[in-house]
Amino acid sequence: MIYNYFIGHRPFELPAAIEGIKLQVGNQSDFGDVRDNTGDQIADKNANYCELTALYWIWKNECPKMNSDDRISINHYRRWFAGLNDPSLENVLKNDQAIVLPKFEPYRETVKEQYCNESGFLEDLNKVRSIIQRKYPEDVVYFDQVMEQGGIHQYNMMITTVNHFSDFCSWLFPILFDLEKEINLDNYNDYQKRIYGFLSERLLNVWVKSRRLTVAEMKVEQPQIRGKDMMRLNLRRVRNRIEFKLFHKKRP
Repeated sequence: MIYNYFIGHRPFELPAAIEGIKLQVGNQSDFGDVRDNTGDQIADKNANYCELTALYWIWKNECPKMNSDDRISINHYRRWFAGLNDPSLENVLKNDQAIVLPKFEPYRETVKEQYCNESGFLEDLNKVRSIIQRKYPEDVVYFDQVMEQGGIHQYNMMITTVNHFSDFCSWLFPILFDLEKEINLDNYNDYQKRIYGFLSERLLNVWVKSRRLTVAEMKVEQPQIRGKDMMRLNLRRVRNRIEFKLFHKKRP
């Protein structure tokens, strides 16, 4: 069975013909099927952890009740995997070493440069690297590889086995909890304060490399982006890929 979770902080409708679970985060009145502020939870961290408070809730409260052959699909209220009803998805998921991720998003700069230019600070990336060196020394090489490549699989979205999902959460959250102890967010703006959500997008790529999983890419449906806006987005992606290949190492 595939559990299709759709995470949102405000009321939303599920995509047509998709059986899904609305997982509510944030402080609004109840609108979801389930909320991340029940059971074993970190809901009060949502402003900094974004959708990760929902991933934590699934990991701690739902995974223990699932079977080993079940699959978990992580989507958002305004973006979701376009192939959730595609019959071929079942064949992909028969491979226990496969994980479905959004299509690779190319950057014109390295992942490290892009993060520092748009999302946060180099010192925080350095702290993450030091924590990985301390907790998972065998994974530092994969962190370095991701930081120097020209793009990532974004959005903290995935379709994978219960066991892989649990392994990712068991690997990720200790890193972020340690980082919290080393960072003071008082001088960060509201966007930069979403630090742990931004970092986890990069770290998912590190974890996938470290586990040597087979990545199956799937288009992400973003209904709020249409027409000329989608055309501009696709042109930007092509330009970014060309620029990275011209001025940096090729995508691994």
